[in-house]
Amino acid sequence: MTWLQWLDTPLKALAVLLGGFWVLLNYRRGRIHTPHLQLRVFAERVLRKEDEYLMIKTELSNVGLSRVDVVNEGCMVTIAGHRLPKKVEFVMEPRWEELANLDLYKDQGWVEPSGLLIDAQVVPLPGLADRFLRVWVHFETTTVALNSSAVVAPLPPTGLPNRTTGEEA
Repeated sequence: MTWLQWLDTPLKALAVLLGGFWVLLNYRRGRIHTPHLQLRVFAERVLRKEDEYLMIKTELSNVGLSRVDVVNEGCMVTIAGHRLPKKVEFVMEPRWEELANLDLYKDQGWVEPSGLLIDAQVVPLPGLADRFLRVWVHFETTTVALNSSAVVAPLPPTGLPNRTTGEEA
């Protein structure tokens, strides 16, 4: 037995081990086994028979391949309103007045891998036609907290008479 034949067996075993490690590393790198969540919120004002409503839709997608436990007490939608001043002379930060807190994903214990949770709510808006609204969504799991928000402008006034300029009259 020459020294090349004697070295051949350990080198083949080492090559198989390194090849298996390389395949395992690429498999692990190509998969996301950690929680990876995406939270989105959509809000829209609608007018039905002179009553105004806010339609809120939230989507939580679990892009990762692991199950994520939900903390129900921490999941909520907060609606805040802001009335613009009659005259704006400088750039200002809006002062949001909290109007309502709503539960989100109630009685949902977890999010499945590659799962999607959707929650839709309709909220009446009595006397808030002239305000900007901010819809802020807070979602909590046992390991991470996510926030998302959307701002909704007031609906344009309806039933205004057509105005003419001095040149058209």
